[in-house]
Amino acid sequence: MNKMKTNKITNLGTMALLILGIVVISGCVGGPSPDIVSVDCHAKFQGLNVVTEVNVLVDNNGDAGEVLVEAQYISKKGRTYSDRKTIYMDAGETKYVNFIFDTTWDESGVCKATARAK
Repeated sequence: MNKMKTNKITNLGTMALLILGIVVISGCVGGPSPDIVSVDCHAKFQGLNVVTEVNVLVDNNGDAGEVLVEAQYISKKGRTYSDRKTIYMDAGETKYVNFIFDTTWDESGVCKATARAK
């Protein structure tokens, strides 16, 4: 009788580990799949200061979840500005993420952005 109880406990433990493994694997397979649709940057006044605004359009082609969006502004004066934001995106959602960098009135440059599931 004791051997039968041990087998049942072992079988239950094995099944529990199998179910836990399936849950963990399915959590790793899904998640957001963000793509950058467009990146736009332009200088503007913010109060008495000139800033460069970087607008990143992100499209989520995967499941809902957190997405890390990073933006860079590389000025022709040799300065690099960067920032990152974590956002939540639903499945199939498209969202603008805005970044503001303190620059000077005559500072032109190039903007870049990346997005990845967090």
